Amino acid sequence: MGHRSQFPALLTYRYTCDIRVLRMMRERTMGNSVTQLYKKLLEQHSEAWMQRVLQYLTACEPFTRLSAVHPPAFAEPPLLPDLPKPKWLLAVYARDVLGRLHEVKAKITSIFGSVLKMDYTKKVTKKLAGAAAGTAAWCTNVGNEHGQVLVSVLTAGEGQALDAMSAGLMKRFREAGQAAPKIILLQASQRRLTFTSTCIFEWDPEDVAALRRAKKKEWELTTRVGHISEEAVTTRITQRELALHCRRRTIRLIGSLISLFDSVSGKDTLGVPLLDHEHIQNIWQEKHVGCTQDPERTCSTRRQAP
Repeated sequence: MGHRSQFPALLTYRYTCDIRVLRMMRERTMGNSVTQLYKKLLEQHSEAWMQRVLQYLTACEPFTRLSAVHPPAFAEPPLLPDLPKPKWLLAVYARDVLGRLHEVKAKITSIFGSVLKMDYTKKVTKKLAGAAAGTAAWCTNVGNEHGQVLVSVLTAGEGQALDAMSAGLMKRFREAGQAAPKIILLQASQRRLTFTSTCIFEWDPEDVAALRRAKKKEWELTTRVGHISEEAVTTRITQRELALHCRRRTIRLIGSLISLFDSVSGKDTLGVPLLDHEHIQNIWQEKHVGCTQDPERTCSTRRQAP
């Protein structure tokens, strides 16, 4: 490592990248992209090339006046060489990060953070090629408030096997002697609404019980197995089947939920409220809560399980 740290450049197949350029890419922030760095490098190279051309022409000028041959034969100054494109700069930066992987992991381990953010994406899984193509549908990333990714896993479905990922992440916190995170955020607002919907709606327990019995009977006739556990039946019931065959009713905790978001707890790290106070007071009317739930059970309105 001592000899490698003294080498002034990083070698690639065709070009060599100065270590000073790599240091500039290590400080990438919002707006400081590789394209922006490419433009700065092009400007600096153009100025350096122009200065050397002027020095060359200045050195040739006295010989031009004293020469008996007009005009004297001087070689043309070389053209400005083309710079590698931003894509190459990004590839070099990735190679530099791989060379410092242990150092990067050590820094991330030393700063776990107290606020974790979980996000889902399909863009990464769509880029899988070869034998890995089609083996994963979602990529789940967990980062901290410092913008560092603590863990990234590929799953066949959204939300699958995340309990094992969470347990492994908490184990890393314990082994490093770090306090457990205080807050876990979900990046997508739609998924935040899904998790908080338990404060707004609940499924009718009688309809759910009837659906579970029907689903269990259907599975027994299809698979011809003896005993089927309640957990297995639960995993086979989809959200679409719940919405189709079960009624839902409003829970009175919706007022508490809105009050929580309208308090100090409903502000982000910069103190900005997530919901506008005046707007909440204007639109929130408890008498309209009943309009959002299904009607009470009657002989004509009860939905039949499949």
